Parts: sequence; structure tokens; C-alpha cells
Amino acid sequence: LVKNIQSTDFVCQYQAHCFALCMCCDFFACDCRMQCPEGCSCFHDSTWSSNIIQCSLRGHQDVPPLIPMDATSIRLDGNNFTGILESQAFIGRKRVRSLFLNNSQIAAINNQTFNGLTELLTLNLQDNLMQRLEGYEFGNLTSLRELYLERNQLVYIHDKTFSALVSLEVLHLHDNLLAAYPAWSLSNKLLPSLNTLTLSGNPWS
Repeated sequence: LVKNIQSTDFVCQYQAHCFALCMCCDFFACDCRMQCPEGCSCFHDSTWSSNIIQCSLRGHQDVPPLIPMDATSIRLDGNNFTGILESQAFIGRKRVRSLFLNNSQIAAINNQTFNGLTELLTLNLQDNLMQRLEGYEFGNLTSLRELYLERNQLVYIHDKTFSALVSLEVLHLHDNLLAAYPAWSLSNKLLPSLNTLTLSGNPWS
């Protein structure tokens, strides 16, 4: 029903926008200047509390540069990232709440890839090519509630991989290649908020 739709669900497309009180609008690298990255579409609600950067299925091989600092949702799913997801790719985007990197040919994550995403709530990494998580990938994501890693090629997860995720509620690990990961180590002490854990479809020993 229309009456149940939130005001933040009504969005308008934009290419560039600079707020009235912004003092650096004439400069390209300006935190309060909203410039939609090349090869993406961008949308905002009436109060700019929702700022969606839509770069899905665009053939990107790297994270587009100069994603707006006020972005709240970044969609990069269905792209062709090759190898390791670059370091500091999202630095300064502290308002991002959801990040979609699923189905994008990602083989590994740098130890500083997600630096700066202090308010991130949902991270979608499913349907990629990752084989190992070495323990440093999610170190700064203390607000993260949902992490989707299903349908990768994971054979190894370090014991410390999820240790910083104190707010994590949902963790999907199904349909990987895990044979000996000690899932019981994800106890209430390590992940006190965890209420959903999926492990099916792995070749457990």
C-alpha cells in the first residue's frame, strides 16, 4: 500500500549537486559536492538522508573513484572486479549503511578495503571467487549486522576473521568449500548478537 511507503523511498535522480552552504563547490574534490561517478546512476530523497549510488552490472573493473562522501547505499554487484579488491576503496564514506559487492568476480579482500565504513550495516559478498579469509578483512566493521559470504569458494577462514564484528546478527557461509572450520567457535562470547548462521552445502569432514 502507498500509505506504508516511507518518505525515504521516494527518490530523484541527480548527476551533480552542491549544497547551498558548501564553500568548495568549484573544486572537484569537495566533500559537500555530490558528483555521480562515471558509469553510475545516483538517487537521493528529499532530505538527502538517503543517497543511493547505483553502479550494478556496468562492467566496472575497479571501484569507481570519487563516490560521494554522503552515500548511504552503494551497489556494485554484477561487475568484473579482478583479483584483490583495492585498498582504501571506500575511505571517508562513513554514512554508508549497505554495500553490494556480490557476483563481481572478487577473489580476495585487502586488509584496508573497508576502512572508513564505520556505520555499515549490511555487506553483500556472496557469489564471488574468494577462497581464503586471513583474519584482517573485516577489522573495522563494528556496526555490521549482516554479512553474506555464501556461494564463494572458501576453504579457509582464520579464527580471528569475525572477531571485530560485535554487532553481527546474520552470517551466511553456506555453499562454500569448508571442510574443517570450527563453527562452534562463533559462540556468544565472540559474536554476542549472532542469531542466524548458515553452514549447509559445505563438504564437512
